Amino acid sequence: MFTMGRGIPTAEVEVQLMHHAGGTPQLGFDLYRVQAIVLGRPTNDVYSAPVPLSCATCGDRIEYQVLSVVAARLRWGLWVALTVAGLAAMVWGTALLIQTGGTGDAGVGLIVAGIFTAPTFGLLWATEYGVSGPGTRLVGLGHALRPQPTSDDLTPVMTCERCGHREPFGAGGFAATKARMAHHPCPSRPTNHGPGLTPGR
Repeated sequence: MFTMGRGIPTAEVEVQLMHHAGGTPQLGFDLYRVQAIVLGRPTNDVYSAPVPLSCATCGDRIEYQVLSVVAARLRWGLWVALTVAGLAAMVWGTALLIQTGGTGDAGVGLIVAGIFTAPTFGLLWATEYGVSGPGTRLVGLGHALRPQPTSDDLTPVMTCERCGHREPFGAGGFAATKARMAHHPCPSRPTNHGPGLTPGR
């Protein structure tokens, strides 16, 4: 759902507030009700500001900290710099090992440091969008927050036209996804009709 480095943060960030709506243990899926929200960043004279969001599904209010443009760009830039530093350490360590015929401890140390540093900070870079709070990085039970998917996010989903619920395609393809979608809790579903389904990404 993420692309490496979601881009330099701007004055607004499009997110999805996700409400956990059960799961399908047989297929290994967790289902979420999703609502799209546009968050405005606070002015640059503050680091971050609390923004309470109201879940349209259950009515709960969840508070997130939204970073200002300057703070978000600084944090994004920090992860980029540390990721590049980790990659540089691996290259430098490899060069030292070649120069010493594989006997230099410094080269080994740099490679090990880079192996741990680059993926760790690379993941933080890939998932950074300048918002902190419950479920902003790890999705679990309850609520989560994610950046709005971009055109580069290739995971296909099926979307309910009535409530906006998004169902990812998985095992069984279109037919299985449509069957799961037909049983999702849709508050707008008419009594005698099935949900409106829109396949998409």
